[in-house]
Amino acid sequence: MKKQVLVLSIFIIFIISISPALASSNASSFSISKITCTSLQLNWTNGTGNARIIVGKEGSAPNWSPVDKNVYSAAAYFNLKGKSANVYDTNCFIVYNAAGTNYVKIDSLKPCTSYYFTIYEHDNNGTSTIYDRSTPAQTNSTTLCLNLNFDINDIDSCESKNKFEFTHKSTSTIPGVAYTWDFGDGNTSSSNPVTHSYNNKSGVLYIKLTASPGSGCPNSLTHGVRIYPKKVGFIDFSKYTDNAQCLGSNYFEYDITPLVSPMPKSF
Repeated sequence: MKKQVLVLSIFIIFIISISPALASSNASSFSISKITCTSLQLNWTNGTGNARIIVGKEGSAPNWSPVDKNVYSAAAYFNLKGKSANVYDTNCFIVYNAAGTNYVKIDSLKPCTSYYFTIYEHDNNGTSTIYDRSTPAQTNSTTLCLNLNFDINDIDSCESKNKFEFTHKSTSTIPGVAYTWDFGDGNTSSSNPVTHSYNNKSGVLYIKLTASPGSGCPNSLTHGVRIYPKKVGFIDFSKYTDNAQCLGSNYFEYDITPLVSPMPKSF
C-alpha cells in the first residue's frame, strides 16, 4: 500500500511539474513609445505566466477579455481583427499573443486617434489555456497629428511682379516639425508668412508646402496659382512739345504676348 501511495505521489508531482504554470503576477510597466501618425510600440515587463495576450480598441478601453480554454490569433495591425467572434463584435483587436518578448509594434493606426490596450497573462496551454483576468495592466495614447493648410494672397495683382503672400496655417503634434515652401519656379523658403514674386512667368505654377518629419502622416500639400504676364505702360509727357494734352480722341494699343487669358488688347 505504501508503495502504491509513493508511486501515486511521484506521478502527481510529475504531472504538476510538466503542466504550464498559472500566472501568479500580471505584466507590469505597460507603456507606449515610438508614437507616429500610424503606429506605436507597446512595452511591458513580463509577469509570471508562460505567455500574454494584448487586446486593443480605438477610442475607449477594450470591453472584451479572453475566455479560458480558448486560443486566439493575433495580428499587429488594427485593420485585421482576431478570429474570435466576440472580438469582432466589440470592435476590439488582439494585437499580440505570444511568449518571451516584451514589446510589439502596432501598425495601421489612424492619425490623431486615441488607442487603449489591456494585457493579460496566461499559461499558454492550448485549448486548456487559463487567463489571469484579475488585475490586467492597461495603457493608452494618441497617435500624432499633422494637418497641412495654407492661404495664398495676391498682394499686387495690378503690378508687374506678380507678388503673392503665402501663409501656412498648419497644425501638428509632431515634435520639432519644420515647414518648407517650394514656389514652383526653383525657389524655396522656410519663412512664415512669406512673399514671393514671379517675374517673367506666366501660366499655372504649383506651390508645395512640405512638413518634415512627417512621422507617417501625409506631409505635403500643393495648390496652384495662375500667373498673368503684366506690362506697365509709361508715357513721359515731358518729351512732348504740345502743351495741350487732350487724350479724349487718342487711341492706344497694347500688344501682350503671350496672351494667357481673354482680355482686350486695346482700350
